[in-house]
Amino acid sequence: MPSSPYAHRACELVSVSSYLLERGVRPGHVLKSLGLPAHAILDPDAWVSRPLFLKLVNSLGRMTGENYGVLHIAETDPIEKLGVFGQAILRASSLRHALCFAGERIALVQTGVRLRLHEDGLLARLSYEFIGRTEENPRIYIEAVLAFLLKILGLTGMAIPVRVSFAHERPRDVGEFERVFGYDLCFKAGYDGFTFHRSLLDLPLRHQQTSEEPVNQQDRFKQYPKEQLVRSVRQTIADLMPYQSPTLDRAARMHGLHKRTLERRLDQWGITFEDLLDQFRRERAVEFVRQGHRTITDIAFLLGYSDLSHFTRAFRRWTGMTPKAYATVGFSHDSPNPSLEYSGKPC
Repeated sequence: MPSSPYAHRACELVSVSSYLLERGVRPGHVLKSLGLPAHAILDPDAWVSRPLFLKLVNSLGRMTGENYGVLHIAETDPIEKLGVFGQAILRASSLRHALCFAGERIALVQTGVRLRLHEDGLLARLSYEFIGRTEENPRIYIEAVLAFLLKILGLTGMAIPVRVSFAHERPRDVGEFERVFGYDLCFKAGYDGFTFHRSLLDLPLRHQQTSEEPVNQQDRFKQYPKEQLVRSVRQTIADLMPYQSPTLDRAARMHGLHKRTLERRLDQWGITFEDLLDQFRRERAVEFVRQGHRTITDIAFLLGYSDLSHFTRAFRRWTGMTPKAYATVGFSHDSPNPSLEYSGKPC
């Protein structure tokens, strides 16, 4: 569980990997520099703490040299990327229904935020805000959220006239804002969101997703071979553990590749087989020790270690303490190890 009480599901980051690869940046290197495991953005059900999530979002511009890259991702990302949450929005009967559902169930994809629809007289206002303080500036991310929310209004099939308000100051160049949001912009408004005519809430949505079958989150990654390979190799490690030792040779054979070919393809994404194996073991080790249902020796066996001393040294490297000490005192929320702020489970 991330040390922050607020977190975001990795399904929000589904397009980040391909965005970086298209610009010659290796996603694994970016994630490693932030203390995130390289597969974090490839697991749509994983949760990333707010501080690390915002660090990743804010780092994209520095890594690619594109000031509005995050805004472009949000502008083009499909609503379906949010899984059941996105599907429910697409199947809503009206704009009001879609926005009310999004506000009531937003915790399915992110915690520590408020998305509110307020109706007053002839006007409706949709506002988005963070709860609590955050060390990282959320401005870039909030702009992206508004671009994504604007697409919900677009599901009506009409060009809804909206005033888009930003809490931050007016930037020097608003050209890209005008292209994405239109010309009715208000800065230093005291909130982030939209204002539009209340009657428009009753507009029906033009349903873009008609199938009753849920969209498989895993299938979305098949269009990105490099991401799919990283996911597949990690699953191979899980399948081999503990009865066979996960090795590069075995993983390569199971994928019909020479080991050097597998090494090269993983490196194109920015990770090594050894990194994937180490990250898998770390996460499972912390999970098993926290559960307290197994002996330390059994955990070492389940993670493919030949003896207890090797496992103990690895665990100390991961957490700064021995497995026994960790089990006794529990996980400190003040841990300086940022990689532990990633979790494969919701908070």
